[in-house]
Amino acid sequence: MTFDETIATRFDRLGRDRTHIFKARIDPIWVIGAAPHGGYASCILLSACKHSLQRSPDGTPLTGDGRFPDPVSANFVFLAPARFSKDTGGDVEVEVGVLRTGGRMATVEATLTQDQRARGAAEAKIVVCIKVLATFGTLSPQATPDVPFSMIANPPPSIPSPDECRRLAPPRKSRLTGFTVVSRPDTVRVDYKNAERVDWIKFNDETTPFPIAFSLFCDAYAPPPYVHGFPLAQYWFPTTDYHVQFRRWPETPPGGWFLVHGVTRYVTEGRFESDCVLWELTHEGTKGDVQDEQGRSWRVLAVARQMMLIVPFQKQLGSGLSEEEKKAEAKRREEGAQRRRERVEREKKQLEEERKNGGKL
Repeated sequence: MTFDETIATRFDRLGRDRTHIFKARIDPIWVIGAAPHGGYASCILLSACKHSLQRSPDGTPLTGDGRFPDPVSANFVFLAPARFSKDTGGDVEVEVGVLRTGGRMATVEATLTQDQRARGAAEAKIVVCIKVLATFGTLSPQATPDVPFSMIANPPPSIPSPDECRRLAPPRKSRLTGFTVVSRPDTVRVDYKNAERVDWIKFNDETTPFPIAFSLFCDAYAPPPYVHGFPLAQYWFPTTDYHVQFRRWPETPPGGWFLVHGVTRYVTEGRFESDCVLWELTHEGTKGDVQDEQGRSWRVLAVARQMMLIVPFQKQLGSGLSEEEKKAEAKRREEGAQRRRERVEREKKQLEEERKNGGKL
């Protein structure tokens, strides 16, 4: 099953105020623990928004892709996690309301809800999981205004080719098998003033990349503070809100790699921002937005920012464990983090030896 099939939405009925209500099902390959990956869930919302704009107010399908086929920007607020289990599945509903349609863009709002049964409760209740306010238009180069000015602050940081990088394991207790992320220890830069990381990412299936998927890619990397050796490695980082700007359609073929560059500058009061730029390496002879030191040409596909909380693992464990069990789990995670830090240090030393010996990175 391709990625676009896993985020498919089906029109179900009209809601109050002539909103469109769609049904969707969370695919288990995008689940971490019992909840769907946030970037994946955001794509379900955008899929419903796109399909709503392809229908008339009474729900009748329009011909073609409509006037507003692509997301231009989206602001997500995460209110509660959706749930997936083998017993109940992962059925959700998305209600979409069109706020405005103009000559070039349309603005919509959507809410993802799910019937959930709390532990010990006799009846399920409707839980509001995610809300989005999104603008749709077209990212086609033919529809882009001919503006004789552009500005790119910097090209992406240097990183070896994907073949020279190491695959990063998905989070523990996750089923994230839909994409692959590879990186190198020397592309993670951390001090107490700045944290950044650079990763390659691609789909594992034959999905033809499309803009809605950028909302997944910009949320598919570990946030920069969550890197080996950084003090916050003993915490998890839930997202409260997430903003994505979509810039253009990609030209990368199915199975091709994209570059994700994430930066965090301010970690204060138990919160931090994670800024991301999604890059595409252009084909030889094709002009991009900016060139790096190696002469490679790059294009900006999307820009994103999310605010994340810093939550100690013990709070994440919940009330189902005793204090002794919580301490044992925290100790186990601390030991695992220490092993990861030691492994990264060994790999960095090995890279330094390669440089001294004239070896290629």
